[in-house]
Order: sequence, then C-alpha cells, then structure tokens
Amino acid sequence: MKDWILNERIDRVLFRLAIPAVVASLSELLLNLGDTFWVSFLGDRSVAALGAGSYIIWIIFSLIDIAESSIISIISQKIGSGRREEANTIFARLSVFFLLLFSLMVIPGIFLSRAGLLMTGVEEVVFEKAFLYVSITLVFLPSMLIFYAISAATQAYGDTRSPMEATILTVLLNLAIDPIFILVLKLDLAGLALASGLSRILGTVYVWRRFKRTSGFEIGILRREWRKVDLKLGVKALNIGFPVSLGGISFSLIYFYILKIVAEFGTNAVAAMAVGNRIEGITYLFGVGYYTAVATVVGQSMGAGKTERAKQAVKRAFLHTGVFAVLMGTLFFFTPDLFGRPFLNEELSLEILRNYLRINAFSQLPMIYHVVLEGAFVGTGYTLPNFFIPIPFWLLRIPLSLYLAFQTPLGVNGVWASMFITQSISTVLLYVWWVRFIKNQ
Repeated sequence: MKDWILNERIDRVLFRLAIPAVVASLSELLLNLGDTFWVSFLGDRSVAALGAGSYIIWIIFSLIDIAESSIISIISQKIGSGRREEANTIFARLSVFFLLLFSLMVIPGIFLSRAGLLMTGVEEVVFEKAFLYVSITLVFLPSMLIFYAISAATQAYGDTRSPMEATILTVLLNLAIDPIFILVLKLDLAGLALASGLSRILGTVYVWRRFKRTSGFEIGILRREWRKVDLKLGVKALNIGFPVSLGGISFSLIYFYILKIVAEFGTNAVAAMAVGNRIEGITYLFGVGYYTAVATVVGQSMGAGKTERAKQAVKRAFLHTGVFAVLMGTLFFFTPDLFGRPFLNEELSLEILRNYLRINAFSQLPMIYHVVLEGAFVGTGYTLPNFFIPIPFWLLRIPLSLYLAFQTPLGVNGVWASMFITQSISTVLLYVWWVRFIKNQ
C-alpha cells in the first residue's frame, strides 16, 4: 500500500521506518568503534588524534545535513501530497546543486581545518596525525554527499531498508580493509581516511541502484533535470537545512574550545573524551534512526493535513527511544570498563573515561529526546528551533566548563558535568517550542 505511512498504526510505521535506519546508524557506530579499535594499536596519542580530527569530521557531516534534511523535508511532503513526479524532478535538481556546492568546499575546508586544529593546542604529533586524517577525508567530500543525498531521498519515499543495506555494505568493507591500510601498509590515520572514502564509493553505487528500483525514479542521467542548476530550489533547500546544519557546525566549533580545555589535563584526558564521544554514539545514533522515521512521518502527515498524526508520531517515538536511553545510561553508570578497555591502554585514560561515562549516563535520555524533536521539526520544514535552542546552551558549556574544571575540585569532571546540565535544559526548551508550534497548526 503506497500510503501506508499515513494509514497504518503509528507504532508499526515508526518501527518499519526506524529499525532499518537504526541498524544503518548503529552500523556507522560500529565503524567508528572499529576505527578506534584498530587505531588503539598505534597508542593513545593516535586515539587522541582521531578524537581531535573527529570534531572536523562532525562539521563535515553537519554540512551534509543541509542536503539530507532539506531532501527529506521537501520530498516527503511532495510524496505525502501525491506529487511523486515532481518529487523526482526536485531530487535530481537538488543533487546537482549540492554536488557543485560541496565540490567547491574541499580546498577551503583543508585550510580551515588546519587552522582549527592548531587552535586546540594538542601535542604536535597529535596535530599532524589529525590534520592528515581530515585532509584525506575532505577529498572524498563530494562522494560522501552523493551517498547521503541518495539515502535521504530513499528514506523520504518510505524505504529505509536500502540505505541500511548500503551502510552495512560500506561498514563491512571499511572494517575489512582498515587493518590493511592502518597496520600492514603503516599508513596510520591516513589509511583510516582512505579506507572510509573508498568503501563509501561502493556504497553509493549500491544505494543508487536500489533507490531507482524502489522509488520508481525514472529520470535518465542525461535528461535536462540533471543539467540545470536550480538556484531558487537550492536556496529553499538551504533555508530548510542550514539551521539544522548550523547547529551541528556550532556544536563542533564549540567543541574545539572544549577540547582545548580538556587538553589542559593532558593527552590521556583527550583520548578519554575521544572514546567517550564514540561510546555515547550508541544512544545518539539510535536516536538518529528515529530522527529519520519521525521526520518522514511528520513530513508526510503535514503534507496530507494530518497534524494529529504528526503529534502522535513524536509521542510514540519518545516512548520507544526513552527505554533504550535509560538502558544505556544504566550500563554506562554501572559497567564503564565494558566500554573503555577495548580502546584505551593506559590506566589514567581509563579512569578519566569511567568518570565521563558515569556523569553522562544521566545525559542519555535528554540527548535522545533532543534528536527526536529535531527530526520532528525537520519534517515540518520549520527548522529554526533546531538552531536557536541548542546553540546558546552549547556556548554555555564553555564558561561553565571553565568554572567547574578550574574553580571547583571537579577538575576535568567539571567539563563532563557541564555537558549534562546544558543538554537537559536545551531539551526541555526544545520540547516546549514543539508543543506550542504543533498546537497552532
């Protein structure tokens, strides 16, 4: 049934959309943890470099969110209103627009990333490893954009299985060649970036073939839709996606300063935070799966004039994700070594990570609810709250971290405490905005 998203029981719809997206997201997490595992053989300094470079990678993925969010929002609403052919044309034109835009970002991105990494004050060897890792990743930016744009369009049509399959294929290939590039060829973090970029290209080919098969997309690659750069449509997409992206970019830039604070406590603290961020990704990426599901359901429901169904989608998603977040928080608090020992070698790094996970165990529920609410706003096409709510509280983490870390006995644990405090307040305010917004629709 074509309109199953609009008519089947909401829990069933969320499960059908979210589970493949969750599997795809957690596959990405498996890749991140696998990367960290192989890099750990090179020592805690290489793990710290991976962590420092990851804040640049977060910016890259935040930029890709512009394309993902706008494609899901625009296309899902077109599909919900029954305009499938128009949705096909929009996807083709947006793909061309974003491919050109992201290709122009590669060279400036390399120079800016160097400046950003220098600002963190990490050891020179950590800086050199991180910069090489980021530079090679940026070379593959256009192919990354295409992979995620096609995946977003496929999800907007209601097919989350094909992106899941493409992601799993990419992850398995990546994990298989990681040790060859990193340890056998001794390319260090450069090998990590090469393995990721090459495997993503194969995943792009797979998801494109699946997208054409499942969506009924029939616009040939030589048709005029691919040759026209639609600036008006591109600006509309930027207006939808940029607030979402700017939130992620701001988060990453703020974390450069947070990293500078943490670096005052030594490379062990930097390595511990790098691993802690990845471990928290278990909860976060589970939420991202529901972000996709909620954005699709809300988008199609709003397009069809079914506001009440959009409200119910968010409520039920809270229930589904809340159970998972509480489970992960419990594990973080009581069994932190289960997550830390595979990735860190030095006892001091492990002790710092234990405190990180125990404090941030309480952040898991507000964090995952925040992700669900962001997906809801993306589905409506009204994404300003995703920018205006989180960023002030991410900024607040800087003075709060400085105060708690250096003016109280907490030390580096004060940085972790600031994460919990600001995340909780931000989520409450984003929920209040959602309730008021949806009430007026």
